[in-house]
Amino acid sequence: DALPISVGGPIIKNKLFFFADYEGERFHVPSTTQQLTVFTALERQGNVSELVANGYNIIDPTTGQPFPNNTIPTNRLSPAALAIINSSAYPTPATSAILQNSSNVARTETNDDQGDLKIDYAMSEKDHFMGRYSQSNLTNPTTNSYDYAYNPYNLTQAWNFVFGYTRTISANMINDARVGVNYVKIGQNHLSSNLPSNAVASF
Repeated sequence: DALPISVGGPIIKNKLFFFADYEGERFHVPSTTQQLTVFTALERQGNVSELVANGYNIIDPTTGQPFPNNTIPTNRLSPAALAIINSSAYPTPATSAILQNSSNVARTETNDDQGDLKIDYAMSEKDHFMGRYSQSNLTNPTTNSYDYAYNPYNLTQAWNFVFGYTRTISANMINDARVGVNYVKIGQNHLSSNLPSNAVASF
């Protein structure tokens, strides 16, 4: 969806004029489903018998031999990894398969807001001034259906200002002077992070 609005006209007749515009866009991409492979209930306990039954060889790197009883000893498993895969935020298998046994639904949006304000002032027949300010803000969030997925939040923010003075010297000569400032902020953040600010680059 897009919503353009513009308005303009004289503030002081034949002297001071303004023009303003705004456009907002909202694009929601239909959700997509992707297949995932997550650890099964047995694999979360170090039991790799399901993998062995499907033709995978799980070898103990310290002995070069298969793990006894197809089970990796608990003291050989990373406590941090166990905490992750056994937490409520980690997806559980939706089928009995060992591969592509779960799914993720991702939704993406693109939201854009931008606008301009311009002022023109005819101080005299020979002297004209203008000023314009523009600003835009674009966000592109992606939301996944399980908590451990990284939910990127791309953003681009920009504003710029320009001031101009035009002097008519003669019928064949004018002098036009312009000065402006431009600022762009590009970054990315995580929708559910506790970061105090965005990771950004400014120009």
